[in-house]
Amino acid sequence: MVEADIDDPTDADLLEHAVRKLGGLVRRVKGCGAASRTRFRDRGRAAGRWMKQLARTLRRRTGVAMAEVDRLTGEVAAIARQSLGQVQVVARNARRVGARRPEDGRLGRLVDELEETITNTGRLLAQTDQRLAGNRVIPDRLVRLSDPDARPIRKGKPGRPTEFGYTGFGRSPWPAGTVRPSVDPFVKEQVSGHRRSADRRRQPWVRDSRTATTLAPL
Repeated sequence: MVEADIDDPTDADLLEHAVRKLGGLVRRVKGCGAASRTRFRDRGRAAGRWMKQLARTLRRRTGVAMAEVDRLTGEVAAIARQSLGQVQVVARNARRVGARRPEDGRLGRLVDELEETITNTGRLLAQTDQRLAGNRVIPDRLVRLSDPDARPIRKGKPGRPTEFGYTGFGRSPWPAGTVRPSVDPFVKEQVSGHRRSADRRRQPWVRDSRTATTLAPL
């Protein structure tokens, strides 16, 4: 397991972060002159107010408090769903502008990030709906908005029974003797050099017993 930098996120935490991130990306997209007339309301502060009330509720740690947590989580989810509907229109209009400005790489990157965040926010809303419906075990649960591959992993440690990170790094998905396609060409060259050096070390060498010198490999 490779540990990720994640601290026990809740669905409400993730949704509030999604609302704020969507608002920030929309501002940057509009700053590039794209979708400037598309209506959008940044609901980050509203989500933050619900999160403050949620934090106060969590301190009580009672059965009634947990029911209240579900109610407040539903309020944050409603805000996120409203934001998501408007952001989808912004992304669609910004993509049209980007198609007319193919040389604007910054706008293209922002729209790509906005669309990725929209997809992940949709996943968050779906898993929140499942949890509020009573399903507390979600195998592919999203635990970090910007890192959808991270997973909650039960390790059985007394201090930290659940950790967040990645598994499956022990075996490479590429055939033996190949280099991952996304690796930088310089790294490929270095790996190939080390492989050739290892091949030479495995070759048999000839030793001249008369002069006590080592000759070249056969």
